[in-house]
Amino acid sequence: MTRSASAALGVLALAVALLGATASSSPGPSVVPKAPSLDGDRIYFVMTDRYADGDPANDSGGVTGTRNQTGYDPSSTAYFHGGDFEGLTEHLQRIADLGFNAIWITPPVVNEVSDGSSAGYHGYWGLDFTRVDPHLGTDADFAAFVDKAHALGMKVILDVVPNHTADVIQPSGGSSYSDAPYVDCHGKKFDPAAYVGKTTFPCLKATTMPRPPIVFPGQKNAKAPAWLNDPTNYHDRGDVDFSSCSERCYQQGDVFGLDDLFTEKPNVVAGLAQIYSSWVTRYKLDGFRVDTARHLNPGFWKLWVPKIDAAAASVGVPDFQMFGEVFIADTLQQSPYIRDTALPGALDFPFQDAATGYASGGSSALAIEHLLQDDDYYRRGDGVEPAFATFLGNHDMGRAAYEIRLQGGGLSGDALLEHLLLGYDLLYFMRGAPVVYYGDEVGVAGGKDPECRRCFPWDEEKQDKTTKELVAKLARVRANELALRRGTVRTLATAGAAIAFVREPEVGEPGRPVLCALNASEREVELD
Repeated sequence: MTRSASAALGVLALAVALLGATASSSPGPSVVPKAPSLDGDRIYFVMTDRYADGDPANDSGGVTGTRNQTGYDPSSTAYFHGGDFEGLTEHLQRIADLGFNAIWITPPVVNEVSDGSSAGYHGYWGLDFTRVDPHLGTDADFAAFVDKAHALGMKVILDVVPNHTADVIQPSGGSSYSDAPYVDCHGKKFDPAAYVGKTTFPCLKATTMPRPPIVFPGQKNAKAPAWLNDPTNYHDRGDVDFSSCSERCYQQGDVFGLDDLFTEKPNVVAGLAQIYSSWVTRYKLDGFRVDTARHLNPGFWKLWVPKIDAAAASVGVPDFQMFGEVFIADTLQQSPYIRDTALPGALDFPFQDAATGYASGGSSALAIEHLLQDDDYYRRGDGVEPAFATFLGNHDMGRAAYEIRLQGGGLSGDALLEHLLLGYDLLYFMRGAPVVYYGDEVGVAGGKDPECRRCFPWDEEKQDKTTKELVAKLARVRANELALRRGTVRTLATAGAAIAFVREPEVGEPGRPVLCALNASEREVELD
């Protein structure tokens, strides 16, 4: 049949035409095993420090002095701004009302207060991994936040960082990456990869590491748990050079100088499992987003993930969810990090690139068709498909409106809004779990870091109600149709800026197929 895919820049029949056939009468692929699925989740991603200040008394983390002593300076995007778990908890109902049933928060652990020019407000410079950063509140505040989220039917997904800690260790002989071989206490060279999964590991001396570590006297016990203070529990190779780095360099080098954990060592794997299992069991968390997942050795996941899953199961969370940050927009390059390891899922950077390019009008619908075709590259030998967390913008790249404006060659005003709304249509009707970054639901258009990390605009007059209303509407439609939450995706037709695809429930599941047709151009397009 021939159908018009929207008269102008948009979607057919509110983006959804419900087909009358049932799943049992609809052709579809054979059932294959799946990793713990994210597809039923609609995730709101919050940078806790930048959302809402519920308790001004903790803004300085209990310390007095300059901003480099307290970490607090709301006039600078590089320092803490006062957001905390008390403030976030107060606004959880708002988030639930927008249709989100999961919330992903930046790491809550105690961070390095300041490196002299910025602070660890974002959570990725961990020092004490056993408790909540006092800038964000107390352990009790965090527990209250989780309890309230659960009471509202929302999962809590914790951002975790098993790859590195704050920058305490200084490499001697220069900070550039050193590919010198590791030697044990007896001077014998060895390959750490050969010991992954074993219970023993060669003895190490700090003086013979590739970049012998220097730790200043006042920082020798800066980290917790105590095993994190041993310099030989880190790779000690110097900094990753992103312009000319080998895969070993990515896995063993320091990302922006942050101390890279020696995750080939069994005691390090055990220690990281204990740290993060404790967060799961204490607060009954529902999932992890794993930061810098590309930088961990491939064998780490097979050892670490089962320990986290076991901890979750012990407190009644049998379907613990996990997706990693593999910051690569090319499917062929990203997929091996998922397909060839035990990492259950990934932040879908290839989707982000294709979706913002298409929604902006900068690329044709073939970009979406090819993205879907490339999903096969992620499927493992046992047939298990990964869990995708899809998104349009985030805290590292830039917000959704910024990314679409960038790919659209400088869209602005009503044109930008129309293309942004189309981007959300695609985000909510495609496979995977849609992730919306705080502030994006009201059309904030900040650029790259630090512009994309400003405080949430609580002034109602500055909020875009059109985007917010659409996000809530799309959430309702997705929640009501099983095929949109768990269904397979099959492209029916593409032509220029228009695409039609069908979401079909998996074989044996209830529900009906859903037809989606989108058009990113200003003119009507016919699809056959």
